[in-house]
Amino acid sequence: MAGLATGVSAQDAAGQGATGAQWPAAQPATHAGLSAAQVFALAEQARAEGDFATAETAYRALSQDRDLEVRTEARFRLGLMLGDDLKRYADAALEFRRILDDKPGAARVRLELARMQASLGNFGAARKELRAAQAAGLPTSVEQLVRFYTRALNARKRFGGVRARAGQQHQSRHPFRHAGHRDR
Repeated sequence: MAGLATGVSAQDAAGQGATGAQWPAAQPATHAGLSAAQVFALAEQARAEGDFATAETAYRALSQDRDLEVRTEARFRLGLMLGDDLKRYADAALEFRRILDDKPGAARVRLELARMQASLGNFGAARKELRAAQAAGLPTSVEQLVRFYTRALNARKRFGGVRARAGQQHQSRHPFRHAGHRDR
């Protein structure tokens, strides 16, 4: 794995990634003797086994690939792992932003970025990304889900407040309410 940390410079075997990108046919292997497809497989196996350090190293190596589609897929999978498995939401959001720098119309990536922003408590940024994803065009079933989450985020904004953590009092952002006030 140490050889992968220096950067894999390979193309993936024919296939399609989670972001919907078509990868080119097999190209020359890396200096470590692995193709991008093999490194992806290694990363997925490591992730499945809970070896997140190895998976992260492999994805970061692939994120330096010359091919934009390989880089994009590596960053996407890395972002999912960072957010879902490691709860490193800020790091995941950064990976999704890097993808959007290259592919601003990637709606699925915007949805994942919105999810990470919401996990960080950045609800305004989450709403912005949901709007951008909607503007890019989504399948009907996904559009309905996005509308549901947008309404939920807007309801949170409209009523204000910070959700209480265990053992803490509710803190309202509404100027006419204090922490102990209840609507009747």
